[in-house]
Amino acid sequence: MLVLITYLLLSVAVVLFARKKRIGVVQVFLVSLFFTPLTGIFYILHADPVIKYHHYSITNNCSVCNMKLTQDQLECPNCGAQAESEWGVVMEV
Repeated sequence: MLVLITYLLLSVAVVLFARKKRIGVVQVFLVSLFFTPLTGIFYILHADPVIKYHHYSITNNCSVCNMKLTQDQLECPNCGAQAESEWGVVMEV
């Protein structure tokens, strides 16, 4: 009975190790349960890491009041001046 509980705890520990990989935790649990937890660890080591996406937006500063403007704002909501593009040219409407 103690061996079975230890085996299940090792399988759960392998699943916790797999959280930063691009594979499902149920899939890793089943591999480590039906085969061995050592096989589950090798399975995790050959999996791809999680891809992190970064979202960027282009911001410009107003030339009059230095307020940050997003890419779609053509004039400053604070002072009404036209926004400049990143090259310093006034964008035409």
